[in-house]
Amino acid sequence: MRYLRAYDALHRLGKLTPADAKIIEDVAAHSIEYLLQTSEWGAMNRTMLRAESLAWAVRAFPGHPRAAAWEQQRRALATTTGGTGRSRTRRSITACGSTR
Repeated sequence: MRYLRAYDALHRLGKLTPADAKIIEDVAAHSIEYLLQTSEWGAMNRTMLRAESLAWAVRAFPGHPRAAAWEQQRRALATTTGGTGRSRTRRSITACGSTR
């Protein structure tokens, strides 16, 4: 997730070449696809961390062909996982999700 946040910041600041951005997108997309194949459900921190990673992937790569699937899984994980809605992770997920 931190990797995606760093990419997002550098990309928005124009600090990456198109070639570098493409390499990073390909590697990150591969990792996110793996995350989708190994999802965990329930009221546990790992699930929310997965949802946050998906949120950052959607924000960082909105034009990716799989971004809609990532967003769908983000919503499913975030809404079915218990919590008060006050945690930093949940706020981050909400903030990232609101950019779509």
